[in-house]
Amino acid sequence: MLLTLGSIAPGAALHPRAAPLRAVFARLAIEPSVAWVGGQSRKDVLNFWDFDPVAGIGIRVNGERSNPIVWSVRYRDMLSVEFYGTRLRYNFFRRHYQLIMANDRRAPYDYFMLMCGPIPVVTWAKNADPLFRMFGSDVALSAERASA
Repeated sequence: MLLTLGSIAPGAALHPRAAPLRAVFARLAIEPSVAWVGGQSRKDVLNFWDFDPVAGIGIRVNGERSNPIVWSVRYRDMLSVEFYGTRLRYNFFRRHYQLIMANDRRAPYDYFMLMCGPIPVVTWAKNADPLFRMFGSDVALSAERASA
């Protein structure tokens, strides 16, 4: 499992001397035994938003691509307007690290639920919205909500 949250690795891979890093990305793109999830957020100016970390750096893979699963994370789901406006609005580094910090609202993306919750990371990343709805306000997993 490889989890790249707010990754700037594509920036490093674009360097002309980064052929070894591009080779690693090419291998990961087709390696079915490694699940690679990349989290991106439009509000994080230090990551590569809406960017395919493989094709975007010029890699053309031979074989079926299995990676990465790109997960678009929305801060407006995770954070209250007040918190965003007072703590994050002009603090770019703090905003970048939000992907590994606690939310102040329940949301489909929650780092601690992702790391410590009962659902595997890859399953969560592929189905965040429906899985999120299976948890109650007390964060208990509900069988009734799971079958609905």
